[in-house]
Amino acid sequence: MPAYNAERTIAGAINSIVTQTYGNWELIIVIDGATDGTEKIARLFRDGRIRIYSYIENKGVAEARNFGNKKAIGRIAIVQDADDFSLPTRLEKIVEIFAKSKAEVVVHGAFVNAWNNQYQCIERRYIPPLSGKRNALENRINGYPAYKREVWLKRPFRKETRYAYDYMMHLDWTLSGFKYATLNEGLYDYIRYQGSASDRFEKSGQRAEAFAKVKEIISKEYGIRNNGDDGVV
Repeated sequence: MPAYNAERTIAGAINSIVTQTYGNWELIIVIDGATDGTEKIARLFRDGRIRIYSYIENKGVAEARNFGNKKAIGRIAIVQDADDFSLPTRLEKIVEIFAKSKAEVVVHGAFVNAWNNQYQCIERRYIPPLSGKRNALENRINGYPAYKREVWLKRPFRKETRYAYDYMMHLDWTLSGFKYATLNEGLYDYIRYQGSASDRFEKSGQRAEAFAKVKEIISKEYGIRNNGDDGVV
């Protein structure tokens, strides 16, 4: 869980893991140069399964996730953001999919929630899971997957793609041939509000630069050329 200036939401994000029906987990929180009360709030949770590390300077989500993977001891890693929430059975159902299949990556459905300035949900809609090369190329696979740690060891997150690291992540994993499984059930609440990570991306002015870097990488490494805007083809 990379955490940058998430003091309004991190308690809910952590609590959504603490209250999971599946209990054999570790939560690695990487305080990524936060300048607000994010770290103080995170350290209020007294649970031996939670480990907190802190960067003085902000290094970005991809580098924070890579650091967390290096510290992890589990066989399966699951993406959790500091401003989103996992539904109570998320971990249990992901573990079941890995146990029953040969999947190396699992993606599931999620609810996209729009919040107003008072942090009240004004819209909630379900987004089904997608996988496959075409969907990866078109940037249509969700950015909060579960994956075996061998996947990350072979294809870690690329910090040079910055805010589009999750797009590059699925391209790397799909084009490298890792096996995906999909679960058509909403197990995650993805939050959009003023100041959220997604909102910062949209307003950063770096969107075009991030996607251009992704396209450069897949053209050079995978021989796939760009014919579109955000998606590659």
